Amino acid sequence: MNSTKEKILSVAIDEFSARGFRGARVQHIATAAHANLRMIYHYFGNKEGLYISCLEDIYASVRRAELAVDFGTLKPQDALRKLIDDTFDFFISHPQFAGIVASENSEKGKYISRSGEIPKMAATMIQNIGSLLDRGAKLGAFRSGIDPVQLFITLHGLCSVHISSRYTLSKMLDIELGNDEWITQRKRHVRDVIVSYLKA
Repeated sequence: MNSTKEKILSVAIDEFSARGFRGARVQHIATAAHANLRMIYHYFGNKEGLYISCLEDIYASVRRAELAVDFGTLKPQDALRKLIDDTFDFFISHPQFAGIVASENSEKGKYISRSGEIPKMAATMIQNIGSLLDRGAKLGAFRSGIDPVQLFITLHGLCSVHISSRYTLSKMLDIELGNDEWITQRKRHVRDVIVSYLKA
């Protein structure tokens, strides 16, 4: 991907994350990316095409973080901890993910359903988690009968709720959820919850 297209995508992800599909303006994206509308339409076709490309790009980013785990050779417990840590760290370093997912949920998944790539990426991840769970169960490290889809959803929920609901939870609980020390405690808690749940 060339640098101009990458810059447009990066700016567009921020715009869609902040304003949603309906509120985002292609002209704002072009200006911020130092591009022109004709260039955006050349690369992405239209606003919808740009938005779907943003969804695919950010979902590919989280999948890359998850797939960095060596599922095949690490001990199951170590692979699980790395998966938790890498997923948690991804959400911390990509706060716009929560915004763009919230936007797409407000659209009832209308645009993600038009992507052929995102379901494929998710299927690969579910397969890897399933293989890890099976291997862990055979070695006596994990209890058997865990649904990889349920674990995947739990992992994402625990690793992201403090970001997607940061401001409301911070005000309600009188705790700053963006504080580095609190984030470290949260990461440890998420790891403990999932590891304890899976332990044989």
